[in-house]
Amino acid sequence: MPPLCKKGKGKALIVSEFLTETHGHLTITPAKINELNLSPTFPQEACIIVKPGKNDDGWWNASDMLMQVSNKAIPIFAQTSRLHDGWFINEQGEQVTQPMIFPNDLPLDDDNYIFRDQPKGIQQVLCEHKLWPNSGLRLKCNKNYCDPSVLNCCAHHLLSA
Repeated sequence: MPPLCKKGKGKALIVSEFLTETHGHLTITPAKINELNLSPTFPQEACIIVKPGKNDDGWWNASDMLMQVSNKAIPIFAQTSRLHDGWFINEQGEQVTQPMIFPNDLPLDDDNYIFRDQPKGIQQVLCEHKLWPNSGLRLKCNKNYCDPSVLNCCAHHLLSA
């Protein structure tokens, strides 16, 4: 490895970016923004480039990161992840879509009303398929592997079975 060079008089850049496993850079296209009837001012990418220094953008701090997460990353992720529901095969061998977001039009008396338009968790998905035991489940086994003979040792194993 070559030695580090001395700091020069050049400019520095800070790139604060969000990457997802399925899509890479966290972005949304202008076409998708139009299709979803979002505001024209809706952010197209979560990336922020900062030129730090007293004569440029100032210094990157926690409030800048919070602004990026709340005003860019979360809104983009909420719109793009909503497009990817899961699916399962039912007892009749049919492929059935599993919505991963609570519907926005839940009635006021629904137990999940407070979660409308938010992502569902593993427990909720398993409950909808009557697979969540009354005694509950761990998210993941303490062991490095699950015993294939025990179907409900953990939620991860139950979902992969």
